[in-house]
This record gives sequence, C-alpha cells and structure tokens, in this order.
Amino acid sequence: FTQTVTVKNNGAQGWNAPVAVTAAALPAGVTLANASGTWSDGKPYVVMTYGALAPGASVTQTFSFTRTGTQTIT
Repeated sequence: FTQTVTVKNNGAQGWNAPVAVTAAALPAGVTLANASGTWSDGKPYVVMTYGALAPGASVTQTFSFTRTGTQTIT
C-alpha cells in the first residue's frame, strides 16, 4: 500500500530545513516500509528533503506500508 503525502508551506517565510512526517497511529502489524527512522516513542517517520520551501510551495513524498496479516490500511 502506498500513500502520497504533501506538505505545503502556508506561511510567509521560507523553510530551509527538511520536514519529518510521523506515522503516529499505525494499526498492529502495519509498518512504514520506507521509514527514515523512529522517534524515541517508537513511532516511525519519513524525512522529506528539499532545498528550500518558499511560501506557497509544497513537497511530496510517497509513503510505503506493509502489513503482516489482513489489517485494513486507510
């Protein structure tokens, strides 16, 4: 299963650093296959990299999930 995630800068200032997006509520048996790492609480995240994100600009990343059983992924 894959999901496209888009982060948009709605602010008035540009961003010069990457954004880490956390998959905070995965059901048991579902993993974020392309995770960049996990936080100290065990939640996986993906780092969305880009040069600079100007006001109004966006960056998109595909998240890939796997499951061990028949869990529904929504």
